[in-house]
Amino acid sequence: MSHTAGALAVFEAALDEKTTRHSVDRLDHLNLERRRTVKLHFEELVESVGENIPAGLVVYRETSPNGVAGLLASKCVEKYSVPSIVLVPSTTPGLVVGSGRSMPGIALVEHLRPFSRLFVRFGRHAQAVGLTMALEHIRVFQDAFAGSFAPGSRVDGRSVNAQAKLCLSTVGCHFHDQLLMLEPFKVGNPAPVFSIGLTEVVSARNRWVRVRQQRHSIEVLSWDAAVDQGMKGDCLVEFYGKTRILRGFTPRKA
Repeated sequence: MSHTAGALAVFEAALDEKTTRHSVDRLDHLNLERRRTVKLHFEELVESVGENIPAGLVVYRETSPNGVAGLLASKCVEKYSVPSIVLVPSTTPGLVVGSGRSMPGIALVEHLRPFSRLFVRFGRHAQAVGLTMALEHIRVFQDAFAGSFAPGSRVDGRSVNAQAKLCLSTVGCHFHDQLLMLEPFKVGNPAPVFSIGLTEVVSARNRWVRVRQQRHSIEVLSWDAAVDQGMKGDCLVEFYGKTRILRGFTPRKA
């Protein structure tokens, strides 16, 4: 929204009440402007994307400012539960810059390495990336990125262990309210993983799986767990905000 010096000015003016108030009011104004801008551009983005969401989303926003690309990518992850990259025009003609956000279990910066020939530069870490590429490569990148998240695609390889056992009969509004108190989930504060025993896969379509435990069931996002309808066993589910991610499934022996 503006230069980062505006935030620094608040601290520099700490001993001057009038100057401090002016700096804080300016930051508050910029924050409100940022929220309005993100809301407007995300509504336009959702309309342009439509309903057929690929397993890996790349969106080019010609009219969006560079400063909100990362925020838009984060909101895409929240809404669509897929790794998302938002591209915007660069100040250099013919180039675009972008920010990407990932899902738990998918090291996004590593996932982009096979496409490095398309980029001028890219980097950062597992859950968030920045990149620069030629405008003419966007379409190729969109198709390749979406296709790279087919069932069985590579994840970050970290071992996953359950923090507790969970009965689906206890999963309700109060349960989710308690989980919200643990956010934000990130490195150092990972999302909780629960073991759910004696389950049955009642449906498996695309990357979505519904598992049932007695009379109760939940829908989970599955990136790499090999499950089919009718399978019975114990599963590991990661509760990442409103998204539940299947992190493992152990079939029961007949």
